[in-house]
Amino acid sequence: MNRFLAWLKKIFHKQISTNPIYLDKALNRFLLPTVFIVPLITLYLNFPGDPEIPFNPRTNYTYFNEPISPIPKNLFINTNKAEIGELLFNSNLLSTDEKFSCNTCHTLETGGTIRNYSENSLNPVTVFNAGIFYRSMDVSQENYSSSILVNDIIHFPKEMGDINSNLNNLIKDNKIYNKIKLIYGTNPSIEIINDSLLEFIISLYTPNSKFDKFLRGDKNSLSTGEKEGYLLFKELGCISCHQGVNLGGNLYQTVGITDDYFKDKGEPGDLDQGLYLKTKKEEDKYKFKVPSLRNIAVTYPYLHDGRYKSLKEVVIMMSKYQLGKQISEDDTEKIVSFLNTLTGEYKGQLLK
Repeated sequence: MNRFLAWLKKIFHKQISTNPIYLDKALNRFLLPTVFIVPLITLYLNFPGDPEIPFNPRTNYTYFNEPISPIPKNLFINTNKAEIGELLFNSNLLSTDEKFSCNTCHTLETGGTIRNYSENSLNPVTVFNAGIFYRSMDVSQENYSSSILVNDIIHFPKEMGDINSNLNNLIKDNKIYNKIKLIYGTNPSIEIINDSLLEFIISLYTPNSKFDKFLRGDKNSLSTGEKEGYLLFKELGCISCHQGVNLGGNLYQTVGITDDYFKDKGEPGDLDQGLYLKTKKEEDKYKFKVPSLRNIAVTYPYLHDGRYKSLKEVVIMMSKYQLGKQISEDDTEKIVSFLNTLTGEYKGQLLK
């Protein structure tokens, strides 16, 4: 130690000062404590962690470039058109027998769908957030007319009939008729009906879910279990179909990829034919549009046939038939807890 200190004095003396008194003071004040402090700091930094608390990749995870985007807090809405669209959405006059409205099957008070589902028709998907994708599109361009978009979202010919032939019914409602004349400057037409309906549907977006707050940087908005559920959702492969701002709604997929869903359910009926009913192509049998998982906790029952009543049931079913995996009870509960964080707000109120 003495030889080491002598060597330090020599180096320090040559490079810093030619004054031995200054050197001794500097050495005693700064250098000698460093000889003892540095090893202690080094030992502290390299001390092994508590072996009873191992590193958990699901709780010690860095979230970056997520495949899901938050719903925008604000979308541009033409309020005049949307007001007409809302009136039309709730009007029975657009149906042939004047018994149904869009709201009959897409009830806003019950998550934008219906819960007393009839087994004789397709289980309607929620209308909430159905128009987000179209806000950035030029709806006047070919193949993306408002007519096509509205029919894609809400039109059920069995219940509504031919809307085009029902236009004259609107004369019976002075409020709707006069509003259309005021805003559009002309009589009602199928183009105006679809344009205003689409504007109202676009206004049905639900931001500020717990998960959206998380995506925007509030890492405390989700519990540990909910975060683990989200990571399981990605690890298992759910994210391959349920991604983007709506966690789905942007592609078609066959029901029963890894196991025969209809073999277990029973002989498939007309409602099970899926996209085939439109295209008549054999490869489109049993294909359905992947639903959005936004507000999934309040849009039960689930699947095109409304067969499943709880999130737990449908998570187990999807794991088996779509992913070919059997997941544990604990992992199922974590995924369900994550799905519950996807409920957003409409007009400042959480959907119920």
